[in-house]
Amino acid sequence: AGWLTCLGVVAIINGSANLLPIPVLHGGHILFLLWEGATGHALSETTQVRLTLVGFLVVMIVFLRTFAADLFWLWNLLGGS
Repeated sequence: AGWLTCLGVVAIINGSANLLPIPVLHGGHILFLLWEGATGHALSETTQVRLTLVGFLVVMIVFLRTFAADLFWLWNLLGGS
Protein backbone atom coordinates (compact mmCIF):
# COMPACT_ATOMS: atom_id res chain seq x y z
CA ALA A 1 0.00 0.00 0.00
CA GLY A 2 2.91 2.35 0.69
CA TRP A 3 4.34 1.97 -2.82
CA LEU A 4 0.96 2.52 -4.40
CA THR A 5 0.45 5.71 -2.40
CA CYS A 6 3.91 6.93 -3.38
CA LEU A 7 3.21 6.23 -7.06
CA GLY A 8 -0.11 8.05 -6.79
CA VAL A 9 1.54 11.13 -5.26
CA VAL A 10 4.24 11.15 -7.96
CA ALA A 11 1.58 10.87 -10.67
CA ILE A 12 -0.40 13.79 -9.21
CA ILE A 13 2.73 15.95 -8.94
CA ASN A 14 3.74 15.07 -12.50
CA GLY A 15 0.27 15.85 -13.82
CA SER A 16 0.18 19.17 -11.99
CA ALA A 17 3.61 20.17 -13.28
CA ASN A 18 2.57 19.21 -16.80
CA LEU A 19 -0.22 21.81 -16.64
CA LEU A 20 2.19 24.70 -15.99
CA PRO A 21 1.84 27.33 -18.74
CA ILE A 22 5.19 26.51 -20.33
CA PRO A 23 4.74 26.05 -24.09
CA VAL A 24 6.51 22.70 -24.31
CA LEU A 25 4.12 21.22 -21.72
CA HIS A 26 0.38 20.59 -22.05
CA GLY A 27 -0.34 23.78 -20.12
CA GLY A 28 1.39 25.74 -22.86
CA HIS A 29 -0.85 24.19 -25.50
CA ILE A 30 -3.86 25.07 -23.37
CA LEU A 31 -2.49 28.63 -23.24
CA PHE A 32 -2.27 28.69 -27.05
CA LEU A 33 -5.91 27.54 -27.26
CA LEU A 34 -7.00 30.17 -24.74
CA TRP A 35 -5.21 32.80 -26.83
CA GLU A 36 -7.04 31.62 -29.92
CA GLY A 37 -10.36 31.69 -28.09
CA ALA A 38 -9.78 35.19 -26.72
CA THR A 39 -8.50 36.81 -29.91
CA GLY A 40 -10.34 34.76 -32.52
CA HIS A 41 -7.16 33.76 -34.34
CA ALA A 42 -4.31 31.38 -33.61
CA LEU A 43 -0.73 32.42 -33.16
CA SER A 44 1.34 31.88 -36.26
CA GLU A 45 3.07 28.52 -36.53
CA THR A 46 6.45 30.27 -36.38
CA THR A 47 5.52 31.99 -33.11
CA GLN A 48 4.24 28.73 -31.61
CA VAL A 49 7.44 26.92 -32.60
CA ARG A 50 9.62 29.68 -31.13
CA LEU A 51 7.66 29.76 -27.86
CA THR A 52 7.81 25.98 -27.65
CA LEU A 53 11.58 26.09 -28.13
CA VAL A 54 11.91 28.68 -25.36
CA GLY A 55 9.76 26.50 -23.09
CA PHE A 56 11.90 23.48 -23.91
CA LEU A 57 15.06 25.42 -23.06
CA VAL A 58 13.58 26.54 -19.73
CA VAL A 59 12.64 22.97 -18.83
CA MET A 60 16.10 21.69 -19.82
CA ILE A 61 17.87 24.42 -17.80
CA VAL A 62 15.82 23.52 -14.72
CA PHE A 63 16.51 19.82 -15.31
CA LEU A 64 20.27 20.32 -15.72
CA ARG A 65 20.46 22.65 -12.71
CA THR A 66 18.66 20.07 -10.55
CA PHE A 67 20.80 17.23 -11.89
CA ALA A 68 24.01 19.17 -11.14
CA ALA A 69 22.81 19.98 -7.62
CA ASP A 70 22.10 16.28 -7.02
CA LEU A 71 25.55 15.33 -8.31
CA PHE A 72 27.25 17.88 -6.03
CA TRP A 73 25.18 16.63 -3.09
CA LEU A 74 26.17 13.03 -3.83
CA TRP A 75 29.82 14.02 -4.24
CA ASN A 76 29.81 15.73 -0.81
CA LEU A 77 27.93 12.81 0.74
CA LEU A 78 30.60 10.38 -0.48
CA GLY A 79 33.37 12.53 0.99
CA GLY A 80 34.49 14.41 -2.11
CA SER A 81 36.78 17.37 -1.58
